[in-house]
Amino acid sequence: MSSPSDVTTLPGNDYSKHESSITLPAPASSHGVKRAPNNAELAATEKAIHPPDVGVMPWIQVAGSFFLMFASWGTVVSYGTFQQYYTSGGGIVDETSSSRIAWIGSLQTFLLMFGAALTGTLYDAGYFRVMMYFGSFMMIFGLMMTSLADKYWQFVLAQSLCTGSGMGLIALGALAIPSTWFIKNRGLAVGVGSSGASIGGIIFPITLRHLIPEIGFGWAVRVMGFIVMAILILPLAMSRQRLPSKKRRTLIDFKSLTQVEFGLYWLSIFLAFLGFFVFYTFVESWIIATHLDTAGVSPYYFLALVNAASTFGRIFSNYAADVVGPLNIQAPATLISGILVLTWIPAHSIGSVIVIAILYGFFSGTLVSMPPTAIASMTADMSEMGGRIGVCFLAMAFGSLIGSPIAGAIVQSAGYNSAKIYGGLMLLAGSVAMASARFKKTGLNLRVKA
Repeated sequence: MSSPSDVTTLPGNDYSKHESSITLPAPASSHGVKRAPNNAELAATEKAIHPPDVGVMPWIQVAGSFFLMFASWGTVVSYGTFQQYYTSGGGIVDETSSSRIAWIGSLQTFLLMFGAALTGTLYDAGYFRVMMYFGSFMMIFGLMMTSLADKYWQFVLAQSLCTGSGMGLIALGALAIPSTWFIKNRGLAVGVGSSGASIGGIIFPITLRHLIPEIGFGWAVRVMGFIVMAILILPLAMSRQRLPSKKRRTLIDFKSLTQVEFGLYWLSIFLAFLGFFVFYTFVESWIIATHLDTAGVSPYYFLALVNAASTFGRIFSNYAADVVGPLNIQAPATLISGILVLTWIPAHSIGSVIVIAILYGFFSGTLVSMPPTAIASMTADMSEMGGRIGVCFLAMAFGSLIGSPIAGAIVQSAGYNSAKIYGGLMLLAGSVAMASARFKKTGLNLRVKA
């Protein structure tokens, strides 16, 4: 980070009170000596920065975020459909182990989040659009190669490594962009943008389930790739950063973890993501394995049901966060999510499972949609937003990488109920750490916005 002598702070404007000082490199004179910018240069720079919450451009960025989340996270939360298809003997000809197959989805999710962690520095440096171009190509190419695969290692290369890496290049920007274009309606904007993941999680599973019997697995996945290609047109054309680029010397902003409340929040995200995907990954296979009487409701629609409920949860919770504060919403929602996974244990009727699926989708959606808003509330300098979201994605990455395979191993060795206990306890532990971050930030007064 530049020293005080190397930067010049923009003068206050009508929205500077809501953001920390935005720093720009001081221009050099003809002799190479750095000088303070003149009034004309400052005015030009200030004019070039679009004010937050004003005009149609911020909402265009929300639309771009929606489609980026649709393509990336929408694919990730749809993996339960692939998991069930692969473990039932479809697609992969040389592997049927539930735990080993779960690594395909876990590695894909890990690379999405780990890639986002590594690209936080590049985002802050202004390379979001470059990353978006490369990431879009890798996602589409990876899906097309998945459609041609039939061996385990081929799925790992195409679906996990290629597609996951492409997602990692765009995932951070998809969440960070709306948070910098809004202040007053930041939570709502992030919630609407992140709901794209839920809509993708509805459309992709239903599309695959209908198309695989009709045209085969290969063409069904190709159709999915064409859908991703189409919805990326708007963000590729219109999505852009608002704040000036800020060059950073560290790849991942580990220094931010020394802020106690942010460090506790980071821990809470890691713990929660150890259990977050358990329900998403195993609800379909559990319904089929236990021969649950679904009363004519196809088990393949349950994942879409969870994601549909998550759409409303993400938007409503982020709207409420603008009023009462993100941590006051996310901590209780994570607690309820953990309780719901535990109540899945005695559920033996289709009605109870549907209720749990809807409620879990609604409350657990905050774990994906709320972090940018929560991180913003703990960040003094918004030009460091990308780096902070990046380090938070690192927690999501490692939690997701080992969470589902651990649950898959538990299913094989001890049964589904033990995996449910594991998932529920991890979410409960995450809620405790998250509540600790909230109390550290604002104290024990529950009426304070946090």
